[in-house]
Amino acid sequence: DAPIVIVGAPGLAWSDLDRDDLPALGPMAESGAVGSLTVRGVRSRSCAVDGWLTLSAGRRAGDLPGPCRDPLPVVDGQVPRWADYLDAAAADSYDAQPGLLAERVTASGGCVASVGAGAAIAGADRSGSVGEHHADAVPAAFSCPVVVVDGGALPEPGPARTAAVAELDALVAEVV
Repeated sequence: DAPIVIVGAPGLAWSDLDRDDLPALGPMAESGAVGSLTVRGVRSRSCAVDGWLTLSAGRRAGDLPGPCRDPLPVVDGQVPRWADYLDAAAADSYDAQPGLLAERVTASGGCVASVGAGAAIAGADRSGSVGEHHADAVPAAFSCPVVVVDGGALPEPGPARTAAVAELDALVAEVV
């Protein structure tokens, strides 16, 4: 069976998909199971980490208060700053439990694979450990039934954003 694949791209808008040069994203948006998640974070402005933590916890979650921090690469099978994420969840009133996604998938006999630093946050278990993790390259096949892929945060509109959407399209083509 094919895995369930979640590709997250913080900042991607439906208007980004209104192009004719997206051979992977275009057809997926037209006929695939596509969802739009506007993260209602724990603060007025959500950060990419907040979105990944919200996916992990299944409810509003976020990083510590302050400026947005980028996800860090996995180190020795652990998500850096995991203790910070747990502290932030404990301090908020949303009863978020980072790691719940991996816990539930594991309880059903599966596992969560991740590609990229943000995806590792979403796919980590309650201790911040990641199972099948790939830093930045999409493997030829996954052994887990759930796969989370970090498509990278998109920059503000302009030439850099156009290039970033094209790179995301190439990444989606690779995953598919």
